[in-house]
Parts: sequence; C-alpha cells; structure tokens
Amino acid sequence: MFNVINPIRLFVLSLIFAQTVGAQTVGAQTTITILDNEGQPVRNAVLSVKSDKRILVPDQIAIMDQIDVEFVPRVLVVQKGQLVSFPNSDDIRHSVYSFSKPKTFELKLYKGNQANPIPFDERGLVILGCNIHDSMIGYIYVADKELAYKTDEKGQVIIELGNSKTVKVWHERSTQGVNRRVEYSIDPANESFSLTLDLFPHEDVFSSYDDSIDHSSHSNYSGFGKKF
Repeated sequence: MFNVINPIRLFVLSLIFAQTVGAQTVGAQTTITILDNEGQPVRNAVLSVKSDKRILVPDQIAIMDQIDVEFVPRVLVVQKGQLVSFPNSDDIRHSVYSFSKPKTFELKLYKGNQANPIPFDERGLVILGCNIHDSMIGYIYVADKELAYKTDEKGQVIIELGNSKTVKVWHERSTQGVNRRVEYSIDPANESFSLTLDLFPHEDVFSSYDDSIDHSSHSNYSGFGKKF
C-alpha cells in the first residue's frame, strides 16, 4: 500500500529544500592560493573580482605606517574614495610622495601623526616613495566597484566569487609589469584551487621591468594601464 502525499505539502517541502540549497550557495567562500613559478606561495598579491553587490566605501581610515625605514604594510588595499593615514612610527623624519597618476602627492618631512589623512579617489596603483630614503617603496592598490583581497603568508585569500568566472591578480614582481594585472578564468563551483603567477626574481625588481624607466621618481607608472 502506498502513502499518498498531499500536493500542497509536497510543494511546500520543495520550496524549503530549494531555499536550503540556495542558503548554502549564497555567500559561499572559496580559498584561492597564488603560487610562483617554483610552486612557492606568493604573499602580498592582490586578487580582484567583480561583485553583483554594491560595494560601499569604508568609513575606517586605512593605515600606511612607516616602521624601521619601511612602509608597513608594503601593500595596502583600499576602496576608491577611502582615506589613508600615513603615521611615522620611526624616530627619524620621512617625506612620503607619489607621482603615480591615480594619486600624486607629497608629505613634507614629518614625524609621528603630523600628516593629515589623504583621500584616494581614483582607481589604480599608487607607488609610494620617500625623498630621504630611496629604499622605501610601498604600494596602495585602489579598487573600484570590485572585491579586492591581499594574499597572506601562505599565498592564500578567502573570497566570495559569486557567479564570477574570472579573477585578476596583481603583484609588484609580475613579469607583465608593475602596473598590469593578470586575468584568469576560473570555475566558481570549486571550493579551493591554485593559480600560478609568473614573477621576476626578488633582486632589483624595478630594473627588471624596463631600463628606460626613471625608477627614482616612479613618474612613468600610471595606475593599472589600459588593461585594467
């Protein structure tokens, strides 16, 4: 003898099942690992992906500090329109500047928290330097209408891909150039996967790009270029 299921009850059950499945996929997170040519994890790479959601400009002021004559963090990711503060935690004075097209500015010699926060209102890559210490180089990645994540020491990010089938990856040592991103086709259904990024060696990163570029001023770097 067969039990007869009420059609209305069956319809309600099917709706509950569909909502349950949907709840598992909406906001699902994917782990992406960036590896170099030798299979080693790449830290400080930035992955970006378009989002169907509206991305708000954070109210929080981002921090690019100066510690032990280095920019900390070396790579800072912000959203277009976000404010960035440049505290100087060293006992010596620094003079922060950038000639990059998305944000040209200069902070004269200062210590502590004397410099006011600066808005970064154009997308692209802003390369930082110090007029006093040539070895100081930092990067501010200004994202616009996209999700952007920086890889950790394991070369990983946890990202919400949604229905996106491509991601773009930036790294200062990319063989494509410091102002270019590399695009990858991906399957958003995968919970985790790795991508290989061709990188120049650590040594003398800037000279590997183009000997004709005046690296002392960074004036030839203009955001992410046409391919952005």
